[in-house]
Amino acid sequence: MVDLKKILKYGSSLYPLLWAAAAQPVADGTDTLQVSVSETVGYDDNLFRLPSRLDPSKVLPPGSSKTDVINQLSVGGKINYAVSRQKFLLDLHLSDNRFANNQSLNNTSTNDRATWQWEFGRQLSGNAGYGYRRSLASFAYTPANVKDIITDNDAFVDVNYTWHPRWRMTSGARWHDSTHSNRFRAILDMQSVTGLIGLHYVAPSNNSTGMEYRFTDVDLPNRLPSPDTLIGNHYQAQTISAVLAWRFTEKTRLDGRFGYTSLENRQFSERDFSGETWRLTVGWAPTAKMKLSLAGWRELQPSELVNASYVVSEGVSFSPVWSPTSKMAIEVRVAHETFDYEGSPGLLQGVPGRQDTLWSGRVAAAYSPVRNAEINIAYLAQQRDSTTPLAGYTDNSVFASAKLQF
Repeated sequence: MVDLKKILKYGSSLYPLLWAAAAQPVADGTDTLQVSVSETVGYDDNLFRLPSRLDPSKVLPPGSSKTDVINQLSVGGKINYAVSRQKFLLDLHLSDNRFANNQSLNNTSTNDRATWQWEFGRQLSGNAGYGYRRSLASFAYTPANVKDIITDNDAFVDVNYTWHPRWRMTSGARWHDSTHSNRFRAILDMQSVTGLIGLHYVAPSNNSTGMEYRFTDVDLPNRLPSPDTLIGNHYQAQTISAVLAWRFTEKTRLDGRFGYTSLENRQFSERDFSGETWRLTVGWAPTAKMKLSLAGWRELQPSELVNASYVVSEGVSFSPVWSPTSKMAIEVRVAHETFDYEGSPGLLQGVPGRQDTLWSGRVAAAYSPVRNAEINIAYLAQQRDSTTPLAGYTDNSVFASAKLQF
């Protein structure tokens, strides 16, 4: 049952922000320095993603609750500083997250990024920067009431070389490091290095086509290879893709990536993967106030399970957005996705590996009474079915937030 008293209690912190919205000066998006503050209150009826047939009192530790009200107070700052043709961007975001029932999960999260958008002459341009993020791990894969803070570090550099008005070469490199604070989940720590090179043709209509090659080296430093489960701690993936960004009419746009991926494991070739990977998005704006987006994909993802090295994800989503006025937008998103966890112990004795199916639906509304203020409400429903016993669940959550920018 929804605890309205707790929602009203924690939601009362929204009121000062809502009342202050109309009294604040209008923020200018071109300001060198922008500061924001926001308050979000959410209710989740299955915080730990427990199966419906399980009795929470028998599986949760004492003092824990299946449902919870979460309060998030956030402050952020953006710096946009230009020197000649160079631009320096700094985006900082710090949040204090408080749980009404499961207070042991209280944490401070952050999402920061520094970027140098550089240009040299008329032919060379690109980005270089660093990102840092700290957040609570999802309970879709984490044992109930186990607090695990994931820290992600990213360094990146991109180079674009326009050697002809119609031709552009791109290259880039990424370094990613992900660590888990909980010692029992440190086995999921991951480091990866990615390199990219591409050649693109840009038509006079600004439509573009091209080819890209991507190489990724992934290392799981705390995972011991296991001959019994065919799970390794190192693999490499190579993908060659054709890419397309094409506007057929003023109202219709197609963005696509079609490729072939080859993944090789250092220890166990039985877990290798080779096949098509792709993502296709079609956007259509039938009116000035309505936009529709249809997307489909088949991609490889890192695994969030101890007993799998990587995941093959296939899915489709549909998302209409309606803007009845210039100050309001309403979005609906429905998605269906399957996850094949490659390297599951279920491979033993001929038992199939784990496969999950996820249905999700989201309805969100945003309202901006003045340019420096925004109010959001959202409802999210999920249903996950799994071939692994007790891995499926249903979940419903609702959120409301208010944000001010200065």
